[in-house]
Amino acid sequence: MPSLTFRELLAKPNVHEFSFKGRGPGILAVHGGAIEEGTERITRKLIELGGFAGYIISVRAPGATYRDYHVPSTFISPGDSETLLSVVRSVDALVAIHGQKKDGNIYVGGLNEKLRIQIAYELGLVFPGIVFSDLATLPPTLRGASKTNIVNFHSSGGVQIELPLNIRVKDIDFDLPVIDESGLKICAAILRGIGQP
Repeated sequence: MPSLTFRELLAKPNVHEFSFKGRGPGILAVHGGAIEEGTERITRKLIELGGFAGYIISVRAPGATYRDYHVPSTFISPGDSETLLSVVRSVDALVAIHGQKKDGNIYVGGLNEKLRIQIAYELGLVFPGIVFSDLATLPPTLRGASKTNIVNFHSSGGVQIELPLNIRVKDIDFDLPVIDESGLKICAAILRGIGQP
């Protein structure tokens, strides 16, 4: 069990929920802001470029620790947030943007095999040699293969993209919509994988 429940996280004063109306798939950043640096900014850009529906949890507390604000995706339920529920009900698949610090690889997991393979292929063209999508070989905690993971809310499953720290955008100033070249390349590849060139 996590040290913090999803409801407890949402009740914290520096935690904000943002939702966006649009078409599917829905784009999620459930560890945005200071939790997994850069994931919120990439998610916002994806939503903007693709006209997607989306949901972001943003921790706007500089110096916040991962332990104090991180709730695993398997413990995030639409039943605990009307904002999240309205987004996941409006789409038929979800793509979640995450950050990992284990190594310099990009891991593309989740139970929507077709979409996972498409997105991994496009990311691999931009970042050759570091993109992996075979669920059997991904690190267990980064597979996004649990049916209780929010990304797999729909029966078709979803896609969980784990980005390493060295290619993510740093959310130094939460209010500046700045995204660097690496972040733009990530967005463009994901858009092509989704089918939005």
